[in-house]
Amino acid sequence: MRHAVGWRLGTVALALAALSGLLVLGMQQPGEATGDPAKVVARPVGDIPAALARRGVKVGGRPVRAVVFNDANGRNLVVLSRRDQPGRPDPTTIPPHSTSTALLYADHFVTSHGVTRRLRAVRDSDRDCGADQTADFRPATPRVADTDGDGIGEVLFAYTLSCSNDVIPLTFKLLVLEDGRKYIVRGQTWPDRFSTAGHLAPGRPEPAWSKWPAPFAARAKFAYRRWTILG
Repeated sequence: MRHAVGWRLGTVALALAALSGLLVLGMQQPGEATGDPAKVVARPVGDIPAALARRGVKVGGRPVRAVVFNDANGRNLVVLSRRDQPGRPDPTTIPPHSTSTALLYADHFVTSHGVTRRLRAVRDSDRDCGADQTADFRPATPRVADTDGDGIGEVLFAYTLSCSNDVIPLTFKLLVLEDGRKYIVRGQTWPDRFSTAGHLAPGRPEPAWSKWPAPFAARAKFAYRRWTILG
């Protein structure tokens, strides 16, 4: 008799647990990240304006790409965006030629207990360019991982900047963001991986490599070499 009662109670408990799980899944927004925060997995955002509107936040430019993921901080949204605007006329030409300015933005938002805050903002630009302008985020970024296993996602992305009519190296910057902290590697890359114009100096990290968490440094060095040298 006792065994029968225990079996029935166990069955009821399992049914309640399953129902609870279904309710939690039903409360999640479509397209948002789910799962164990210790296993941080990012998913691309299809409708970036809608994701921003749900959180009541804005970014400086036209969204290019975005990802969402859950970690120990809450639900994260990282948006890469770009804005183009006219630059100042070039006074060295007659008549003065028009120039262009490109602005790049990376915004990391986190939502917890219904409140969204901007965890980190990155801003860069190429201003008043009167030649061929490049201002592009590296394809397939941002990327997210938890290499140090602390339950906080590390966001990695990179971009190029240039203003020139010649085949010269582009400015290349690779960044890792974690919990509001920023790590960056500044260097150069060629416009295409088939260029034979010469060797490029190693990237300059800030802070120094010795001050980076070891897993971050290893990941950044690998990505930097692959993206600047191998294309």
